[in-house]
Amino acid sequence: MAAKTETPTATLPNPEYKFAPTDVDAHTADLQRRAAEREKKQQVLEDCLDPEVAARHELKKQRFRWRVAGTLRRAVGSGRFSAEEKVTVVVAENEDQAWAQSCDVWGVWPSRKHGMRDLTITKIGEAETGEKTKMPRKLTYS
Repeated sequence: MAAKTETPTATLPNPEYKFAPTDVDAHTADLQRRAAEREKKQQVLEDCLDPEVAARHELKKQRFRWRVAGTLRRAVGSGRFSAEEKVTVVVAENEDQAWAQSCDVWGVWPSRKHGMRDLTITKIGEAETGEKTKMPRKLTYS
């Protein structure tokens, strides 16, 4: 087992501050290198804020057709509920987006865990380029 060698305090630029960098020139060069990297990445960061770049990025994402089906349980009275069968086909990237879009189509936003019985979200296949979920013209909030 090799013994640890401590840095003598005489080599530190400021003996009172023991966490100061031992080689100030290397530290300054590292700071300049980081500043140059930040300048290179600045254009990429600015592109992220551009709406046209964001729109192109959204078009590149792979979308799928999802079938969302289940029984919606709405509270009717004290200890009673009404059951309504709901089935929707939506275009989304993943299950979470498929669930959110189907709730938008239904106009009801129940909990996935407690608001629906026998909930199934099934991937049907890939969506065509530019295909979107057909949304109702007017949403009714209940």
